[in-house]
Amino acid sequence: MRQGGALVLVAIVARLGVTAVAAYSIAYKVLYVATMAFYAVRQAAAIHTAHTRGAGQDARGAIGRQAMLLSGALGLTAAVLFAATAPGSRPPSAPDPRSPTRACCSCAASAPTCC
Repeated sequence: MRQGGALVLVAIVARLGVTAVAAYSIAYKVLYVATMAFYAVRQAAAIHTAHTRGAGQDARGAIGRQAMLLSGALGLTAAVLFAATAPGSRPPSAPDPRSPTRACCSCAASAPTCC
């Protein structure tokens, strides 16, 4: 069922073109990497809880707080990185004077290098 939903999403994105499918694929891979970090924290907390319970200690509250703090820090770091690398997050750079621009289409047809 989950893969069927993903297939429907790809079919919808595919109507937008090759660039959109490539961007969707990259974003999905980034999502997987970010998700793996949270899975690792969850697994480490479960192992640490089992270890302390086996030793006769009950540190579930402290371990839960540590896991939540670490997950929050991971989430905040990921959000800052995503925001910093978002397409519209940087100020526009000055155009390169050596590259032809398409904004000058009022040029005469005799100047093909302008447009």
